[in-house]
Amino acid sequence: MQHDKQWILIPWIAGLLIALICYDTKSILAQGPSIRDQTVNWIWPSSGVITDLFGTRRGVHKGIDIASDFGSPIYAVDEGIVSKSYYSKSYGNVVFIKHNNNFETVYAHLKSREVAEGKSVKQGEIIGRMGNTGDSSGVHLHFEVHQSEWTYDKHNAINPVLALGDIGVGAKVFANTNRVVEVSGRTQIEAHNGQENSQSTVPTQTQAMVHIVKQGDTLSTIAQRYGTSVRNLLSINGLMNEHKIFINQKITIKPAQSNRYVVREGDTLSAIAYRTRTPLAELKSWNHLASDKIIPKQVLIVR
Repeated sequence: MQHDKQWILIPWIAGLLIALICYDTKSILAQGPSIRDQTVNWIWPSSGVITDLFGTRRGVHKGIDIASDFGSPIYAVDEGIVSKSYYSKSYGNVVFIKHNNNFETVYAHLKSREVAEGKSVKQGEIIGRMGNTGDSSGVHLHFEVHQSEWTYDKHNAINPVLALGDIGVGAKVFANTNRVVEVSGRTQIEAHNGQENSQSTVPTQTQAMVHIVKQGDTLSTIAQRYGTSVRNLLSINGLMNEHKIFINQKITIKPAQSNRYVVREGDTLSAIAYRTRTPLAELKSWNHLASDKIIPKQVLIVR
């Protein structure tokens, strides 16, 4: 009798195992592609240094911040339709883009907006210029990603690094590319071996790179993309005329070096001016600061 019960249990257990395997397979399939799979072709919306990440400020910061020069171009990370383009007290000049893969991206604190609501934009199209408008204390781009759509409570906000790739504060990113460079000075931003560095000046990346000229490229757009100048490109590549480049030509890129200071807890603008030997008036002018207000992790251009 005991033997008969064993024979009855065997097919029942086998059926249960098959059911569990099928359920698990369906569960995996139901999850669909990851966020990164859906955004693998996205590009960085601006060149600059990452100064703040998603979830900081007690969880209320729902995007990432990229600091660069005042007026530098801001690009659409992917093609889509401009769903909003307006000015608000919090975002300042802001552009929203709804993408075909059901994400909506936000570009805030712009100096100016160059696209209107309803406009169809291509990936890499300039949609605005970096600024310091709205609730902002320094020149930077505040970039957000929302699944499905943006809501007032930002319930659909996702961490942009899930879409663009893992980065940390101090990393340098390049607009119109997927490139991320861990700046050599990053250890100067955070504690190094448990000790705070007395100087948090971060040099921009100076390693040479090569750009292959594509249809529509100009030396001016290439210079903007890599945070350098047309004069620098002409000198490095031995070119005589900025208007004479050709498709598939190799352009050597070596961004001009400048110093950037990352604000720490307890810093004041006057103390930074003294420490970096930068006159206070120049410090405010170069960083387009209307007051002496600064915040931790803000990146300032210094002498």
